[in-house]
Amino acid sequence: MSELSEPKQKLSIWDKIGHFFSQQPLFESAFQVSSNYFSGIRLNPKEKSVGSHFFLTLEEGVVTPSFFKNNIKDPRALAERVRTRVENLNLSSHNVAFLLPEQAQRSFILTFESIPSSPQEREQVILFRIRKQMPLLPEDVRLSYSVIRSNAKGRILATIARTSVIKEYEDAFGQLHLKIRTIGVPFLSLSYLLRKEKERDLLLVNVEKDSLSLLAFVDAEIYLYRQKSFVVEDPEKTMNFGIHNIIQEISNTGHFIEDREKRQIASLWLRLGAVKDAPSMMAEIESKSPYPLKNIASLIGSNFRSENRAIYSPLIGQLL
Repeated sequence: MSELSEPKQKLSIWDKIGHFFSQQPLFESAFQVSSNYFSGIRLNPKEKSVGSHFFLTLEEGVVTPSFFKNNIKDPRALAERVRTRVENLNLSSHNVAFLLPEQAQRSFILTFESIPSSPQEREQVILFRIRKQMPLLPEDVRLSYSVIRSNAKGRILATIARTSVIKEYEDAFGQLHLKIRTIGVPFLSLSYLLRKEKERDLLLVNVEKDSLSLLAFVDAEIYLYRQKSFVVEDPEKTMNFGIHNIIQEISNTGHFIEDREKRQIASLWLRLGAVKDAPSMMAEIESKSPYPLKNIASLIGSNFRSENRAIYSPLIGQLL
């Protein structure tokens, strides 16, 4: 086991995070799939700005994000559903970036006094720690991680996903003659949008129709990641149920940090995906939030209509 040395200078949050499943050069296009939509954007390579883009609503059951189960009912049918929209992007490269749905992956923040220098041993140690939290870990998991050095200790941000689930998405994109070359996760892509944020203690919350993810930063370092699914049988209760869980999760996380680290959360950055009545939902969360709320959509340029900025924000964070 080799001790982690203290960095010579204080690194920013995003210097330390790195990329997840691979560290690839900038891609021309990126795509995101959720339980109720498929979205994509293409960059203008010279200006490094967003060019063409699309958002397409998916019918219920077409995609069911899950870590353990199959995600796509029919990859070929999904490809046909989005083919025209993808073709209209006029891509010059078949290599694309893809954001895996939050519920199709599991992420962990692990702290070590020391870690092995050998990549093989390091992976074994990380998986050993993950298995303590997930004893029934499937055999076909794919692991990706980034080492975040903090003084003499090491904090590792690790993500796992099943190879079989990733292959489902690769097969669907293969039907479109596209090849997934890098895989990201929405909560981390959103964090890239906060590069200029000066506050050192904050929460980043991403809300989709049926899930919530929360990333907490303490003293400008990743501290905690939480993921929660909220699905109710009665569609009329979905919004209230979601807001209740969002506020509860925010409050619990903030109290935990205050008790453990004696630090106060300065702001809450919120992204609402394709959820019902997003404006009223945003207003209600703001009225109940224990911390000042900031809309992640405010960081997106004016080439998008205001109601679409939140939708595309994970993709923009991934590419720009």
